[in-house]
Amino acid sequence: MGLVITKNQPKDYFTFFMYENSSGVTALFGEFTNNRYLLDKKNPNGYFLDWESKEWKEIEVEFEGLDFAKFLEKAPIHFIQTKDYAFWASTNNLENIGWNLIDKETGQIFYFSSRNVDMEIAPYLEIVGNVLTYPAPNGQVITLDLDQIRAKSKEVGLITIKEASFFKSNYLIYFLLFLLSLGVMGVMGRKIFVKRKKIKSESSVELTSLQTLLPYAGQCLTTETLDTLLGIDDKVNFDSGRMKRARLINDLNKQYLAQVGKELILREKNPEDKRFMRYKIQA
Repeated sequence: MGLVITKNQPKDYFTFFMYENSSGVTALFGEFTNNRYLLDKKNPNGYFLDWESKEWKEIEVEFEGLDFAKFLEKAPIHFIQTKDYAFWASTNNLENIGWNLIDKETGQIFYFSSRNVDMEIAPYLEIVGNVLTYPAPNGQVITLDLDQIRAKSKEVGLITIKEASFFKSNYLIYFLLFLLSLGVMGVMGRKIFVKRKKIKSESSVELTSLQTLLPYAGQCLTTETLDTLLGIDDKVNFDSGRMKRARLINDLNKQYLAQVGKELILREKNPEDKRFMRYKIQA
């Protein structure tokens, strides 16, 4: 197999934080480095290489309460990739940073309150599925099941793929300047109005979804059933559906947390087939 040509590869970008899922490769928390041009700039987000389109896309990292400037300055020196998670342990004492797991398929980021980094300094580390086995400094062999850690963790962030920016194309910028020079501010005003109307419509959709899910309190729903209730079109591609589902779940959980003090939708592995997720509705 020869080299594969990809589109929009980020120039001078480097990172150790990379993991792979069924849709592509995610590269996080890197930096743009080129000594020839005195380039040395941290990047708080990262990029995603889509297997299907062979295109690099910008991603956005939402992380509750985190100062990314301090995080990148004190970034963990090592991370571990298991079957379902990208995992790192840190002692930098930043908010929501300790043991952190990224669900490789959904992009959800979780935090578990521990600052033990023995697995990173152990002379050997065995990884089977999502289970780590390593010796502690005192010689005791430790077995760490990341599925169990995930169940005891709280969700603190989400990784999403940015939509293509309207203003990143030079041709579109020139076109906008041309429109402005002709004095068509009314067109731009209409776009702002449509955007606000869309945001209002999305809020209404989320409220409707909340009311739709409450009758299923105490039940565990499959991904297909949840998508139907959330109004996610089953004809959209896998990646688009996954990202829309993750965003809606995150928004609904925030809304329900503000109202009743707990999340509405809990994600868990399907005990009959751990390759798949199921979603428990709690009222």
